[in-house]
Amino acid sequence: MPKTEDILFNYLRDIIYSPMTAELDLDTLPDNFKKVGEGMQFLAKCIREQKELGDALVEGDFYSKSPDIENVLAAPLMDVQGAFRHITWQTQRVAEGDYAQRVDFMGEFAEAFNTMVRQLDEKQQVIEKNEEELRRLAWRDSLTGFFNRSRGMELIQQWYEQGLAFCTAFVDIDNLKTVNDVYGHKKGDEYILMITKTLATIPGTSIMSRIGGDEFLLAVQGVHQEALEQNLEALRKAEEKKRLIGISAFIPGFSYGVTEICPGEGVSITEYIGTADQRMYHYKNEHKRKNKKE
Repeated sequence: MPKTEDILFNYLRDIIYSPMTAELDLDTLPDNFKKVGEGMQFLAKCIREQKELGDALVEGDFYSKSPDIENVLAAPLMDVQGAFRHITWQTQRVAEGDYAQRVDFMGEFAEAFNTMVRQLDEKQQVIEKNEEELRRLAWRDSLTGFFNRSRGMELIQQWYEQGLAFCTAFVDIDNLKTVNDVYGHKKGDEYILMITKTLATIPGTSIMSRIGGDEFLLAVQGVHQEALEQNLEALRKAEEKKRLIGISAFIPGFSYGVTEICPGEGVSITEYIGTADQRMYHYKNEHKRKNKKE
């Protein structure tokens, strides 16, 4: 029969080298060694749990069952498991765009993680800035800064669908083609900017859009048709007193047509704008006839 010291030594060796298969039959031990045997069995259990947790961490499984709290041998690995669980959660938040996450433990890893998140944050800010610039370029007329035709119509349609009351004004710059043909497109651009800067002074919540070379569509809240017409007429008269640099004989100006949008009347926004367009051409023709008589 094996000696007790041999049984215990062999069991201890198995615990160290083969903890998953190490076994001890307490009945083979004398009564005065059974407590020692029970202690060694507890040691074997702790080492098995430690190895199971270590293997799981190596495989990237941070959510495997943790050993019992009395297993002090596995405590450091349980701390590592908790840290990796937290870092995993933080990494998931970063993946969702939360770049405020920071790690304040784990030494060099924390430094690398925090540097990575800061760089991602900086790159995201650049991306967002570029996206905003692309949206601005996609929505805006490059010369005047007004909305382009598609964006302007989209915003006006939104106002209409929201049931807002507002006025639209169709504006056409007078004699722009003449300026372009006689004095060049650079001077024509100066003329456009002179007029649009004036139009931008119209008070109220406004949508300013360029819908063609010399045509503009405005939408203004908080004003009735008559008041907007008076405002535009005053601006037109003020514009006639100005002169383009180098073209002293040319009198600048614009024609306009205004219509008041009243939601619920069963008239489409396209029809309203068409009415404003017709009124603009009527105004332009009347103004031409008046100038000829003078």
